[in-house]
Amino acid sequence: MKIYLMFISLVIMNNLFGQTYEFSQVEFTHSVELIVKQKNATEFVLVNDYRKAILYLGKITGHYSRADYSSTVGYRHTKDYKSDLRFWKKWYRQRTGEKLIIKVI
Repeated sequence: MKIYLMFISLVIMNNLFGQTYEFSQVEFTHSVELIVKQKNATEFVLVNDYRKAILYLGKITGHYSRADYSSTVGYRHTKDYKSDLRFWKKWYRQRTGEKLIIKVI
């Protein structure tokens, strides 16, 4: 009975809080580009869009960024930004066999 209740609780929690994410090359690229735009200040980026991009990349890759996305957005340290970008590029290449091309105006 305990196992059944725990299972039901997990299912309910997952339905309430757990959103499933599927890999999409377009979404992945867009998310990385949005983070680069914010870092380079080439374009105004909404905090909500930034948070969604960071969350999406974390859920898809399993790598959770050290970017600050609570009340502000961005990276406190450039090394963290560079590390995340390297990781995402490597992950993308391993997943797709293609180089991640980031288009920032």
